[in-house]
Amino acid sequence: GIPVIMPGERCCPATRAIVDYLISLQEFDTLFPGFENEVHGVDVVTRDGQQVYYVYCVVE
Repeated sequence: GIPVIMPGERCCPATRAIVDYLISLQEFDTLFPGFENEVHGVDVVTRDGQQVYYVYCVVE
């Protein structure tokens, strides 16, 4: 697959669409358990009973 965000890639207002996409995936997975998305480079951590998505990147 093609990574959504490459390791070390900078996130800024111009790349906000990528962040919005990841947020929509997280919301979808919360609403429809059992149909979770798998995105390479995204770590899913359960915090306070809710799954939270993490992507390691540099923010300007």
